[in-house]
Amino acid sequence: MLKETLGPDYQGKVVCDCRRAYDFLGLLQRCRAHLLRKAEDLKETLFGRHLYEKLLAMFKEIKRFNRTNPTSEERAEKYETMTKELKATIKYYSRYEELKGIITYIGQQYRKLVYVHQV
Repeated sequence: MLKETLGPDYQGKVVCDCRRAYDFLGLLQRCRAHLLRKAEDLKETLFGRHLYEKLLAMFKEIKRFNRTNPTSEERAEKYETMTKELKATIKYYSRYEELKGIITYIGQQYRKLVYVHQV
């Protein structure tokens, strides 16, 4: 259905959940709101709350950065910085069994979660 709607040669960016139906598209940004809702569900545990707060702070930083009208070079640099930070977050929180599901989810999608907008 998606290919029929967008067409097989669609080149635009798509913000989406993690359904496999979108995988044929080249430029994807996974919806950070979906991730934050998943993380928020874990806030009753200490480490779940810490992870949620960490992710929220990271995504707010990306949002603020995107509003500054960054150059292509600045976007590339920020992308690398935020990707490294998210990978470190995954590594740190992977030791907590109660966070295994969300950490696996983040690990599979991390490059598409820190997308830095191009203007």
